[in-house]
This record gives sequence, structure tokens and C-alpha cells, in this order.
Amino acid sequence: MAYVDAELFYNAVGTLGKGTISGSHNNSTTTLTLTTGHGARFPAVASGQRMRLAIEDEIVIVTAHTANADTMTMTRGAEGTTAATHASGVAVQAVLSADAQRRYAPGLLLQPRHAEMLAWAYPAIMASGVMTISTGNVRYHRCYVPETITVTNFHLRVSTLQASATNVYGGIYAGIGHPTITAGTLIAKTANQASGVGSTGFKTWALTAEAGQSLTLAGGEDVWYYLGTLQGGGTAASFNRQATDPSLYNCNLVAADGFYAGALGSGLTALAATITISSMAANDAPWMGLS
Repeated sequence: MAYVDAELFYNAVGTLGKGTISGSHNNSTTTLTLTTGHGARFPAVASGQRMRLAIEDEIVIVTAHTANADTMTMTRGAEGTTAATHASGVAVQAVLSADAQRRYAPGLLLQPRHAEMLAWAYPAIMASGVMTISTGNVRYHRCYVPETITVTNFHLRVSTLQASATNVYGGIYAGIGHPTITAGTLIAKTANQASGVGSTGFKTWALTAEAGQSLTLAGGEDVWYYLGTLQGGGTAASFNRQATDPSLYNCNLVAADGFYAGALGSGLTALAATITISSMAANDAPWMGLS
């Protein structure tokens, strides 16, 4: 399962995290060759990890490096820099870049990648309560997306099954701070999952992009999407949620800010193509995630 890579940082004291390149590198090569022996100055980079290097005015992201090897696999022109040609002998430096600092979180803080996921409303371990959504009413929760991801599945957990449920959907809406899509636009949704709430447990529902939209979600600093869940009819099922008063986790926010969790609509049997985020009422919402 795909997940957001873990960032590697390296102490650049003395020769650690520093070296030079061997031979000229053009602006399209994805293999970085270091001067003989300099590979030992950098850490191994395994699958699911990354390390950022500065080469003159370019930042590259190393996605693979065997311990002590003098070659690395890299992605070019990161963080708005331009892939360029670099001459033999040019310095290479491991860096804690602005983007790396933005996306970094201490290892003791649970991240979606620790559950092999790409994003979530909040750590699933916090979903210790249970809630029942009024039929026809969509419950939304902000989902932080710090960098661009491509999603496939929508997740939640059914606590109490309901075989009579109808018109059950999960969806993704553009939200706060979104750089390219108008806030409140439905980007992707699941098929009707009424049968999916006929049993309890963790659910994985496939997502399909809406017309003109994409399952690649542009992320960035303070970019939040809204995940939404609807049950349009029948007897309502119950879902796991954070066992906290909504007034607490929406704390100082008002409707114009966009609540962390809220409710919108009545009598709905399908997800709306667009929503007005400022019209959302503060409320609770089930735990939801993306992979």
C-alpha cells in the first residue's frame, strides 16, 4: 500500500552529509554519482524514506541509497527549484529544507504513514467513541494534506451494522487553503456502499474521481480537504469517532473559518456536487482516512 515517505535528516558536522559529484550530470539524469568514498558520508535511504540534497541552486530528493554506495537514485528539481546541469566536483550537501521542516513530525507523533495510509482526519487510535449519523445529513471532517498525494481508497470503521441502510457514500471535497480547486467542490466519491455497512469493522471503499477532477490531491502548507460521509436512508448505522465534544475540537473556530468537524444538509440521498463550507454547522463526524 502506498504511503507518504518518511523524511531522513542527517547531521552535517565535519564531512557527514557533505560530498562532491563525480562527472558532469545533465538536467535529466536520475542517478547521482558521488566522488569515490563520499557515499559513506550519507545514510542509507530505504523504500519509504527520502533525503534532500542541495546541488548548487537545485534541491533533489534521494529516494534510494545503499549504505556506503557512491550512487543514489534521485528526483530532480524539488521545491520549485530547476533541474540543471552540474559539473564534476560540485559540492553536494544534505539539507533540512523549508519543505522538509514543514512536513516533518517527531517519530512519537502518529502519522498516516504509520498505518500505511496517505491522510486521515486524525490518528485512528483516537477514534474511541461511537456516533450515529442522522440519515440524509452529511458529516464532514477536515483532512490535512501537507504534500501532493494520489489516493485510491476511502476508509472508516462501522461500529454497529445496519442491513437496512441505503445510499451510503464517502467523498472528498476541496477545503481550506486549497491552491487549485474552489473550496467545496466534490473531487471524488465512492460507489453506493449500503452493503458495506451491513457488517462491522474497518472499511476500504474505492474512490472514483468526479468529471474534470483527479485522484491526485494537491497538498501544501495549511491545505485541508474535507472528507464526508452520508447515509441517505434506512436505519442509521454507527461509526467510530473521536470521543470528544464537538465544541472542544472546533474550539475557537466560527463557521466562516471552516469547522474541523461539522454537518450539512438534510434529506440527502447523494453527495452534493458542491457545498458551502461556511454554512456548515459545528458537529461531530466519524473518523475517516485515505490511502
